[in-house]
Amino acid sequence: MNTGYNSLHNKIAIVTGAGSGVGRAIALKLAELKIHVCMLDISKEKMEETSGIISRAGNNSDCFLCDVSNEEDVSTVFDKIEKMGEIYSAVNNAGIAPQESYSIADAPVELWDRIMEINVKGYFLVTKYAEKYFIRKSGMSENKRYGQGSIVYVCSNSGIFGSKKNIYGISNASRICMMRQAALEMGDYGVRANAVIPGDILEGSGIWDEKYLAQRASAKGLSIEETKKYYETRAPLGMKATAEQVAKIVAALIPAGGIFENTTGQIIRCDGGQIMM
Repeated sequence: MNTGYNSLHNKIAIVTGAGSGVGRAIALKLAELKIHVCMLDISKEKMEETSGIISRAGNNSDCFLCDVSNEEDVSTVFDKIEKMGEIYSAVNNAGIAPQESYSIADAPVELWDRIMEINVKGYFLVTKYAEKYFIRKSGMSENKRYGQGSIVYVCSNSGIFGSKKNIYGISNASRICMMRQAALEMGDYGVRANAVIPGDILEGSGIWDEKYLAQRASAKGLSIEETKKYYETRAPLGMKATAEQVAKIVAALIPAGGIFENTTGQIIRCDGGQIMM
């Protein structure tokens, strides 16, 4: 089976939030495939940890300190990366979840602004500059079609069915809509846009820390242990969700000649059957 991975050797993939959790797993997987990973994160220390793992495995990466909600940061980083080589993919992953449990009626506007600033504006800015790059590259080609390139959005099932007392789901609904608009806009250039939705990653996730778990327990009226069991067993397959599962799908979505070469505007789930649609 043609995975298309050989065509990606030394091509550049941008991964946001690559310092830890799902972002780190994605960066490690892409580097394993000999893709040059450019990591964006607000934590230099965490990025350097990821970069160290990649380097010890004999693969390449670069770290860029970047607040994805700041347009100047994102624009500057894209300019620097473009000078390094061909950008093949941008993976939107950086995000936050509120540690507090609020209904819409009770949610402070400041919390709403913070969630939307990172989770929506951050994805928007990376998408904006990825689109600009791919459109510019298309203009350089003979048929005005880049014919490769992939924008990937790591999202959540909460963006589909909502989440009680947690406005995080609203930001994810925006991300999913953004992915579909990008797919519509970039189709003429041969660039694909898709989303990956994992199950509930309770271990090794940048979101599911002790505070967030306590918030979900409070919202559901369960103990911490009951909440863990609920999230770990609610999908038909009953498997624990892992960051590595997400990374494998992201990697498969990137190559133009791979198994997802004719797939765009879609949500690919690795949630054990939590949602079937």
